[in-house]
Amino acid sequence: MTRSPSPKGLADRPIRRRRALPVDFTSPPHECSVAPTYWGTLPELMEVITHARQEKIKVLVEHFPLQRADEAYQLLHDGRIQGRAVITLHA
Repeated sequence: MTRSPSPKGLADRPIRRRRALPVDFTSPPHECSVAPTYWGTLPELMEVITHARQEKIKVLVEHFPLQRADEAYQLLHDGRIQGRAVITLHA
């Protein structure tokens, strides 16, 4: 276990390596979120990258302009999108 840095004099908080992130009123901002990785270990990530380079993985992504965000969320809700829906600022 390590200790997080103490920003602006806040008390140090113990964090478990690769399990926690120090979060307080100064970080992260309200509009941000923090999520752990989903791919597992570094060797597993490297294996996924190798498969992607060999085109053994098909990435399913549908892009929607910001104006169609409501439609994208509805399609996701209805289970009519395979893979990911990506909302973009520019069409």
